[in-house]
Amino acid sequence: KAVSSSDKEKAYGIYKDVTETYQHSDAAPYAFLAIARIERNDKGNNANSAAAYTKAYDMEYYSSDAAPQAMFEYAGFIKTEFSDPDSALHIYDELIKRYLLETTVGGKSQLEASEILLASSKKSEAINRLEKLAKAHEGYELAAESRLRLGQLYRREGSAKKALTEFEMAREDNNTTKDQLARSYIGSAECQIASGNKKAAKQLLAELLVTRGIPKSRRDTASQLLESITPKKKKKSR
Repeated sequence: KAVSSSDKEKAYGIYKDVTETYQHSDAAPYAFLAIARIERNDKGNNANSAAAYTKAYDMEYYSSDAAPQAMFEYAGFIKTEFSDPDSALHIYDELIKRYLLETTVGGKSQLEASEILLASSKKSEAINRLEKLAKAHEGYELAAESRLRLGQLYRREGSAKKALTEFEMAREDNNTTKDQLARSYIGSAECQIASGNKKAAKQLLAELLVTRGIPKSRRDTASQLLESITPKKKKKSR
């Protein structure tokens, strides 16, 4: 790791030596994962990268922290570099089965799987996945993210009432990041506007704008939305 910042080729050689000399040690899956990243990001060799990723999450290394991380990265790699979402979905499902939905990496895999299903027009299955995730991680950020995505999905469909429920549950029933909190408030406000309740929307947006730590891009969105539903003051005639 120390060498890799200045000499990737030398680091690669050391990692390779670890995988060959200490193949059955706890260090091996970390070395395979590092090799996969170097092959992918620095050498541009997708075939070698794929081979190293799969070795990193071999069942022999089941209990290593590197194994589920390698599996998760590989699924994304297959989806983007090889344009094969079906194979990526299979890997995400295998990861969830191996490490369980209740784990962080299992929950993240469920989110990715739901996106693939939505892109494949399998909406009902994607919704089912997101609902299961929300229950499995209730109270935490992954549940909030699941609720937010459900809310966005329902809002696109024009189901403002169902969407509003999801946005409210996202922030009221779970811990959230500041970005998630902002998205939930903005989503709720948009649902209230769609339902004709501008007063409630203004209140939500006002609450968001006085909350500290909200990302600037979300704050700007909230300000613009609030401005769009606030009547402009008429200029007094002289």
